[in-house]
Amino acid sequence: MILQECEQPNREFKEEDFVVCNPDGRPVSIGNFHKFWTRIQTKTNMRKIRFHDLRHTCASLLLALGTHPKVVQELLGHSSIKITLDMYSHLMPNMHSDAVNKMDDLLR
Repeated sequence: MILQECEQPNREFKEEDFVVCNPDGRPVSIGNFHKFWTRIQTKTNMRKIRFHDLRHTCASLLLALGTHPKVVQELLGHSSIKITLDMYSHLMPNMHSDAVNKMDDLLR
């Protein structure tokens, strides 16, 4: 649905694994992307959010599901785990008590 603009048949399509791309597979320029994103939000009656907010939502959901922060760091492309933990550690408030409980269970 959202990627319909990418799905137009094009013999010269170059697969680059972009989530959003031009019809030939090349990355969308920043100016064109903003227009694209605004059009998608309007067509789908989506609440107006920044595209970057999807990245934060993805990280938040993964961490809430118990995904290891190192995996989240790699998926987001952060250069260090410190960046990921500094930004998202507030989403893991039970980490200390969970660790203590696990250690307690192990030693019993």
